[in-house]
Amino acid sequence: SRSFLHHPPARLLPPPGATRTEALEATCEDKRRVIDELAACLDRERNSHVITAELRNRTAELHEALQMCRDDMATARVCENRCELKLLEEAEVKRAEDRQFVSVRHKLARKLTVWSRFM
Repeated sequence: SRSFLHHPPARLLPPPGATRTEALEATCEDKRRVIDELAACLDRERNSHVITAELRNRTAELHEALQMCRDDMATARVCENRCELKLLEEAEVKRAEDRQFVSVRHKLARKLTVWSRFM
């Protein structure tokens, strides 16, 4: 079906030989079709505005969710970094304790060597 808004007839004339009443009815019918087409066009426009508003809301929600996800990832990285630092710190403490143990063992071994000479 052709749209009267997009492809209007050249003239809205009644069929040849029509009575005045038939001519008026044909003209009214043409006008009703144009009004129906305009109403449908307005409905489509209104619906498009509703859909556009819904899309804006959904887009804002998605951006908010994305930002929350980025924040959560940043928090997770901070926690991960803290855990890594704690592990490094614990490893450094263990190395220091090991060095101290080795140092004490060497001192005791030297003392034992000195004592063993006197015995």
